Amino acid sequence: MIRQWGREIIACVVRILGLHLIFIKLISRNKAAVIVYHDPQPEVLSKHLEYMSKHFTFITLGRLVEAIRNGNWSDVPQSALVITFDDGYKGNYKLMKILKQYKVRPTVYLCSHIVNTHRHFWWRAGHPNFYRLKKMPNQKRLTVLRNEAKFEPEREYDNRQALNKSELLEMQPLVDYGSHTKFHPILPNCPAEVSRNEIAASKTHLEDMLGQPIEHFCYPNGDYGTREMDYLKDCGYKSARTLAWGWNDKHSDPFQLKVIEFLDDSSINMLCAHFTGVFVLFRTLRVAVKRLLKLQ
Repeated sequence: MIRQWGREIIACVVRILGLHLIFIKLISRNKAAVIVYHDPQPEVLSKHLEYMSKHFTFITLGRLVEAIRNGNWSDVPQSALVITFDDGYKGNYKLMKILKQYKVRPTVYLCSHIVNTHRHFWWRAGHPNFYRLKKMPNQKRLTVLRNEAKFEPEREYDNRQALNKSELLEMQPLVDYGSHTKFHPILPNCPAEVSRNEIAASKTHLEDMLGQPIEHFCYPNGDYGTREMDYLKDCGYKSARTLAWGWNDKHSDPFQLKVIEFLDDSSINMLCAHFTGVFVLFRTLRVAVKRLLKLQ
């Protein structure tokens, strides 16, 4: 709680000093930001979009990627911003009215074998330490989830957590869809054949379900390696989004798109602070100090 209040105070100072506007209007005006959401509440998203619409021009992910791939940045307006949603939560369906109001066409990255089912996302299985699970080899993670949380990735539960097909098709005129693998494993922790299947099969499954090409990908947890990038290119994807902080420009790698990430329920102050990267700077300094102390 104390740490969160400290972050809010820092964010408030950033906004009062207008540091975020320096980044948006000067430092990054010829670059594009990609925003990450998961399952925001409609009232929060509405406040965020209202604020961002005053300082950015919303564009689609496809427009950004084509500009990077073609090397023609003239098609990207100043202070451009792309909205993305990860996973395919059923709550995303309730956001369509707001997205339409602000003329935002987001990309929703779907876990192909969880949407249109009653299967659950593994990090919502009730395990007390899912951060530890992220570091495990994939098979060990599944074994721990089975033994300690009674979770099975292909089990059909009573309630659903993800969008169903009818919702996906109804949303289709207002959003673009991308792949977020089949079941959201941490790809570098998977054997090669599992990693490739998660990337390839999710694409074909979504294309069959939605009747449209799936050209964009999002790395689960932002973790990837050259192996994953090679698989994506082999499968015909055009881009992949990371969770690394930063802005994108004509020199960006379309398979390593950077993002501005914050919590779904962030205040406007926190929103402004994240555009400056101030918390990334603090985290980097903290890690550097710890390393120096260990050397002494």
